[in-house]
Amino acid sequence: MLHPALDDAFDELLTRWRVHHDLRRSPATPVPRLARSRIDLDRARTTVHRLRVALHPYGNDLGLIGKVVLCQRLDEVVHIPKLELTRLGGSESFECICGDRVEQAISPRTRRATA
Repeated sequence: MLHPALDDAFDELLTRWRVHHDLRRSPATPVPRLARSRIDLDRARTTVHRLRVALHPYGNDLGLIGKVVLCQRLDEVVHIPKLELTRLGGSESFECICGDRVEQAISPRTRRATA
């Protein structure tokens, strides 16, 4: 069973795909409208991928995980990729998949391990 957030994102992806597919089949579709549809489709695909990696990482995704946190809004353990972590001084920040920006102090043990 999928998390409701992932299920909603997947439904949005299918809807965007259907719209884009219908526009591509029509020869009268203006290019700017087709391009906007493609951007929406890519954005939906990226959202589904981020949610899938954050909620259910497997295989090569496991090596990319930099932090595991409990998201209060989703009430779920979330895996944050290393590339999405930003470290400044004694704290690190990241954007949770729910959209919240989180900033946390880095523990002295973590600082030594990453130095």
